[in-house]
Amino acid sequence: MALIKCPDCQKDVSDKADKCPYCGYPINSLGLNTSSPVSVVPSTNYKSVLSPKKIAIIVVAVLVIGLTVIVGIIVPKQKETSYKQALTLLDSGNYEEGQQLLLKNPNYKDTQTLLEEIKYESCAYSAVSALKKILKNPDSVSVYTVDFYGPDPEVEDSKDSTTIVDNDHPFIVLHYAAQNGFGGNTTGYFTSSYNSEDEAYQFVGYTDALNIEDLDKDDDDYFIQALTTKIIELKEENCEKIGTIDIERLNKVLKNNAYTAGKIIT
Repeated sequence: MALIKCPDCQKDVSDKADKCPYCGYPINSLGLNTSSPVSVVPSTNYKSVLSPKKIAIIVVAVLVIGLTVIVGIIVPKQKETSYKQALTLLDSGNYEEGQQLLLKNPNYKDTQTLLEEIKYESCAYSAVSALKKILKNPDSVSVYTVDFYGPDPEVEDSKDSTTIVDNDHPFIVLHYAAQNGFGGNTTGYFTSSYNSEDEAYQFVGYTDALNIEDLDKDDDDYFIQALTTKIIELKEENCEKIGTIDIERLNKVLKNNAYTAGKIIT
């Protein structure tokens, strides 16, 4: 038995073989004289016969490509669907379920911004609930702006105090509008801080103006208004403003009285 070169793959094969065991090229059907080395030019009409191994590799490759394409289409679509459902929940006041959906894809689009907003909006809703308790027509309230202030670096918190001011429970100043007892509209500023015992925001003060000179000294509540104005002034001077919210969404939920979260979202 002699070894010859396969004309197609150039590997050594037996001159007695009917075909090349490596690539399937026909050997003896060519009528090769194997008594001496032969150089054969590959036939241009030859069609390569695929081995089972090569077929398996091709099938696996096709499956992988197919799965990649499917995942590339379905997964983004699922993320977009989940994202839109979360936005719908937020607009309807269901912040807790909306947050859970957003947390499934925390890096999708502006999800991180939304998660930050709803945290502070839940604080704002709690503060508005405290505001409503002192209004003549609580359902008429709308909010112009909400300012969130972090802790005052020059003030030490008392360990015995139930009032907390930190980045998760900032001091809040609401600029609001509501109907007064005569049916007309009035505007003012309401301050509120978080009470750890009640797990909600509580009344701190209110004022009609941010300048003490603009207050009416003949009003029965002049003292509390003047004090509130001074507190807001000190917050502006000493504390960092933190947090952002979607004021349009907040007012929409307030108008529909649809906010459902029973606690501050963190």
